[in-house]
Amino acid sequence: MLRLFKRISSVAAALATVASVAAAQQGGTISGRVLTESGAPLTAASVSISSLGLGAYTNDQGVYTINVSAARMTGQAVELTARRVGYAPKTVRVTLTSGRNIQQDFSLTANATSLTGVVVSALGVEKQKSQLGTAIQQVSSEQLNATHDQNIVNQLEGKVSGVAITGSGTQGGSTKITIRGANSITGNNDPLFIVDGTPVSNRGRGGSPNGGGLGGSNVDFGSVINDIDPNDIATVTVLKGPNAAAIYGSRGANGVVLITTKRGSASANGFQTAVTSSVTFDTPSIEPKFQNLYGQGSGGQFQFVDGAGGGTQDFNDQSFGPRLDGRTMGCIFTTAPNSTTYDQTQPCTQFDSPVVNGVLQPSPWIAHPNNVSSFFQTGQTWNNNIAFSGGTDRATGRLSIGNENTKGVIPNN
Repeated sequence: MLRLFKRISSVAAALATVASVAAAQQGGTISGRVLTESGAPLTAASVSISSLGLGAYTNDQGVYTINVSAARMTGQAVELTARRVGYAPKTVRVTLTSGRNIQQDFSLTANATSLTGVVVSALGVEKQKSQLGTAIQQVSSEQLNATHDQNIVNQLEGKVSGVAITGSGTQGGSTKITIRGANSITGNNDPLFIVDGTPVSNRGRGGSPNGGGLGGSNVDFGSVINDIDPNDIATVTVLKGPNAAAIYGSRGANGVVLITTKRGSASANGFQTAVTSSVTFDTPSIEPKFQNLYGQGSGGQFQFVDGAGGGTQDFNDQSFGPRLDGRTMGCIFTTAPNSTTYDQTQPCTQFDSPVVNGVLQPSPWIAHPNNVSSFFQTGQTWNNNIAFSGGTDRATGRLSIGNENTKGVIPNN
């Protein structure tokens, strides 16, 4: 009987030892919520212990849970970090005690500077630029509006590598853009434009980019892209390589230009107001050089009557007429064959000569060296924009109103 009692006592002691060891080696969890300063849940925020290679993402309610094995619950102190794009990361130290479940909440502060290195990739997804294996370049609103131009495509000139931009040369005209050169001789080489997830055409209204022409259906009235105010743009991302644009199919064969517009954001100060005003002046950059020794005509003679051949060389647009020496008579030769003598009885009439009793009167045959430069005027472009933005954690909004008034370098343009 005594021997049986000793055996039972030994078994009980062994079971107690196993139970205590098992209790000492239990795993645990780290859980909690990640919230904004105002208490709204943050979705897709990462919470991790980098030293142990453990982590998790928050759900729609901002809740995360990290399971820690018993082998790692040894009483050591580790750093638990919560981070999300657009917010400053926050780190706390927690002690991993065996069998203990840790409750740790985070409140992250919005931090716009943390967006450095983050680009908007295909379908508007934000990713770290260092993690992308495709050719992509992003231009921020500050870079885009460093110089003012109402055409957003013109604003990209000199800011994105591998992009060629050609303006139409007229106020309000569309702009041609090619990425990494032309892929087709006769086909379309325009990249695909995506504005907030919606494809938008850069084709000119009534014609193609750089349509030009003085009349008919080939007049370039600009494109839909022209209607987007650069002040309303948050970022412009250019997808250059075929791998970057592959998700858009054949329409992205020539590259993709992703445009993300500005949006309202929650602010403790309520609504925010932004006012932008600019004025630019335009002049012809290069004027052609003209000779001022010889006037209109050919063979050294000219006399205007009707501009259709009724005079002498008056239909000729060349400048091989008589020397511009101020004469009022003798702009044509005598009737003698091969004559080099001017007929001083014949008046030097020109298209702008005065008319008396229906007869053109002679006028001085002189040069007008400034007749081209004086034709042009100083162009002006006035642009004004006012925007209101704001909101709460539940809803945000932004409204902008813009006005543009442009006068070209050509009169009446």
